[in-house]
Amino acid sequence: MVGRKYAGILGSLAFALVVARNLIAGRLEPDVLWPAMAAMFVMAAVGWLAGTLADTFVSEAVRERFAAAWQEYLAAAEQNEPQPGNNQRRAA
Repeated sequence: MVGRKYAGILGSLAFALVVARNLIAGRLEPDVLWPAMAAMFVMAAVGWLAGTLADTFVSEAVRERFAAAWQEYLAAAEQNEPQPGNNQRRAA
């Protein structure tokens, strides 16, 4: 999902920058659109790849941290140790 967002953002940004560069240079021909579209597709592919990799790395890191925390919780539960943050009242 992140890959699609990055692809849309980077592709649109590349297209806009190429068109703006040509407008500033005074070139208003329709031939400006071909390089702009090429830049859009290339940067969309780069954005998709970067976003997909980032999503994969973040998801895997969260999954590993959750698994480690879950294993700690299970180990503590086996030993009947009170868990930090567990606000159970003890009988006096």
